[in-house]
Amino acid sequence: MRMRPEQALAVVHPEVAATWDPDRNGVHTPENTSAKNSLRAYWRCPAGHVWCETVAARTGMPAWKQGDRAACRVCVGHSVPTKFTCGHTVLMEARFSRPDRTCPACQRATWAEIEKQRDAQRERARVTHAGTGDEARELLADIEIPESAPAPLVIDWRREALTLIRRAMVAEREFGKTGATGTAKRQATQALTALPPAEEQLRAAVDAGNPVVVLGKAHWPYGWLHLLGHETAVPAEEPETVDFLHAWLQHGLVRGGRDRLASSDTKSGTRILTGLVLDWADAQPYKFRHHRWVGYRELTIPITPGGSTRYGRLDIVITRPGKPDLVIEIDSTHNPRSVEKLQFAHAAGAVPIWIRWQAGSLHETGVPTIDLRPTANTQRQ
Repeated sequence: MRMRPEQALAVVHPEVAATWDPDRNGVHTPENTSAKNSLRAYWRCPAGHVWCETVAARTGMPAWKQGDRAACRVCVGHSVPTKFTCGHTVLMEARFSRPDRTCPACQRATWAEIEKQRDAQRERARVTHAGTGDEARELLADIEIPESAPAPLVIDWRREALTLIRRAMVAEREFGKTGATGTAKRQATQALTALPPAEEQLRAAVDAGNPVVVLGKAHWPYGWLHLLGHETAVPAEEPETVDFLHAWLQHGLVRGGRDRLASSDTKSGTRILTGLVLDWADAQPYKFRHHRWVGYRELTIPITPGGSTRYGRLDIVITRPGKPDLVIEIDSTHNPRSVEKLQFAHAAGAVPIWIRWQAGSLHETGVPTIDLRPTANTQRQ
C-alpha cells in the first residue's frame, strides 16, 4: 500500500522530522517515510546526540518526553552515556545505568560462555555416569538388607540408592566433591533402616490428612497401618455418596449436548473422569479450611495386586476430615487388580468406589460401582 503525501513524517510531525539525520538514512527522508513506519532510522538532536530508533517509537509520546514529541532522551536526562567496567560506552536509561558492571553486550557474551562450559560439564558428567553402573552395584551389594524390609520397598530402595550413588560418583570425579560417594552410601544405608515406615510417622500423616512419603513416593498411610497389623474399623458403604458422585459425573460428562466419553480412548477418558472426581471433591462445602476434602492421585498402596513385584497405586484417594477416606479406581474394562486394591482399601478403613466405563461386562465384585458404560445404568455390586 503506497503512502499518501499527507501521511509523511514531514507533514504529520514536522518537529520530529527536523531531528532526522540526513547523512545516515540513505534514500529514506521525512518526505517519503510515514509517521507510523517501523523503519529503524537515525536521529540527531540540536545538541548533536545521535541514536537509532524506529519512526513509530520516535513519534510516540511516552511520559519522559514531557509533552515535547521531538525531545531527545539524553537532553531531558532519560538516558545517559554510561562507561562500563569493560571499557564500552553505551547509551542507557538512567534507571538502568550501572557503571560498576560490564555492558549488556559483554554480559550476554559472558552468559553464552558460561552456558557453553555447562554444556561441556553436562556432557562429561553424562559419559562418566554411563560408566558407573557396575561399580555402584558393587557398593550396594555391601549393604546388608534387614529382613523386616518389605521386598517391594527394597526394589524401590535399590533404584533410588543406585541413582544416588552414581550421581555422587560423578560429583566426586568431575566436580571435585571429595567424599561424595561415601556420603551417598551412608544416606542409602540410613534410608534402608527406615523401612517400613514407623507407626508414629503413619499416625502423624493420618492426623494431618496427608500421604506418608516413603523413598520419595507418596503412600496411603491407612494401608500401611493395616498391613502392619494395627486394627482399623471397616466402614459401612455410603450409597448416598456413590449416587451423588454418579450424578456429578453424568452432569459433567455432557458438554454441548454430547457425551465426552463417546469419542475418548482409554487414556483421555480416564483423565476426564479423574478431573471430574477431583472437581467434585473440591466442590464440597466446608466451614474451615482444615475441614475441606482433599483429593490425591496415584498414592502407593502396600499390596502387590495380581502377583506383581511392585506395590500398586490408587487412582484417587479423597481425604475427608471426620469421615473415612474415599478410595476410587477408574477402569475402562474389568480389572481384577483394581478390585483387589479396593477390597484391601475397604479392609484398611476406606470407602471404596469403582468407576467403570466403556464396554465390557460388569462382574460381581462386592465393591460399590458406578457404571458409566454406554448401555448400562448405575449398578452397585
